[in-house]
Amino acid sequence: MNKKRLLLVAKALRQSKRPKEFTMRVFGRNCGTPCCALGHYAVRHDLQSVFSLNKFGYLRRVKGREDGVSGINDHAILKHFGITDEQSQELFRGERGCGGALTAIAAAEYIEAFVERNS
Repeated sequence: MNKKRLLLVAKALRQSKRPKEFTMRVFGRNCGTPCCALGHYAVRHDLQSVFSLNKFGYLRRVKGREDGVSGINDHAILKHFGITDEQSQELFRGERGCGGALTAIAAAEYIEAFVERNS
């Protein structure tokens, strides 16, 4: 598991510029602003350079294939974070992701606890 990268997701969530728009239901809004944990990470090019959101709010890889990431179990996500399919489901699966977090801070806390539990 790449703990550093997962903790950067938590950092992006803690520093959310629009915390009231947080939802684990979608990666981002159709204006390209983030919604979920991965969406917050994807727009932070100061924290990573692998993912971004396209103009429709879908997660995509910055380099390589130009199409979107096929989902939270996409090989690029699993490899980037060094997590299993099951762990990706726990962290990023829609409304159930991050323990059903309803706020960016709750999602950050869940990810931090997840990293601690799996250390």
